[in-house]
Amino acid sequence: MTIGFGGRLTGGFALIVALAGNAWGQDSPIAASLQLPTCGHDSVGLGRIRGQLVADSPGLEIGRQGVIAVKACAVFSDASGAFMIRGLPAGAYQVSAGPGWHAILPGPSVQVSADSTSTITIHLAPIDRVFECQQFLECAAMLEAPPSSLLTALSDSDQVREASFRTMIAMSELPVIATGLGARLPGYRLATDRAITPASDGVVRAVRTRVPNAEAYHRRNTPGAGGLTPDVERFELLRIQSVSIDGDHATVRFGGFESSSTVTLDRAPSGWRPVGFRVTTIQ
Repeated sequence: MTIGFGGRLTGGFALIVALAGNAWGQDSPIAASLQLPTCGHDSVGLGRIRGQLVADSPGLEIGRQGVIAVKACAVFSDASGAFMIRGLPAGAYQVSAGPGWHAILPGPSVQVSADSTSTITIHLAPIDRVFECQQFLECAAMLEAPPSSLLTALSDSDQVREASFRTMIAMSELPVIATGLGARLPGYRLATDRAITPASDGVVRAVRTRVPNAEAYHRRNTPGAGGLTPDVERFELLRIQSVSIDGDHATVRFGGFESSSTVTLDRAPSGWRPVGFRVTTIQ
């Protein structure tokens, strides 16, 4: 069986961790992150999925991608986009692939039979994570601007920071919302600048209207004034490194340990709204 998806397939991406490990899924941190086992070996009564990733857009390189059979296991493709998922009990599996760190929509479905190999072709197109987020009510709600009374009290640059914080949180929540796999963090700590300065009270207040489990960053991981859970060791730190505003367009860069993220926004009557999101791995 071959499944081909043409045109604009943004839903074929489902990863939330950095890619590392071998092409057949051994020692895959993707599986651990999604609470999935690495894929097994051939055995009597079990089936396989042989697949090929194909780039549909000019300039989109396949390279080495992560591939998961949702609710089963995770592997990697080789540099040509070929992959094999082994040791699967008979049944239907959604197979997703992509280079990003965020799970998006589930991919195409493939039926696996005992002692047989099913074949699947996944056509990849550039990811539009903001679009994907808007397909889920819970994720889309985080992108809605706070009440205007809170925004008008903020400077233009703080309005951009507020919108970008909500976008980053939505992108962090998207893997769990889209797949139902994994566990959510108890909250998010918001900071700005390279020196990790707590986000302003006005920014945090506006963000919390859409994301109640957000608070300002506090040094030494002490609980913030928002009264959230003291389990701050597991909070995700969102740190804005730079803000650039050019008329009705803005670019905000977030720093991280292994990657940086860039949010692009446009000015709208209701406030700044995200139009793009990109993750860059730090080599």
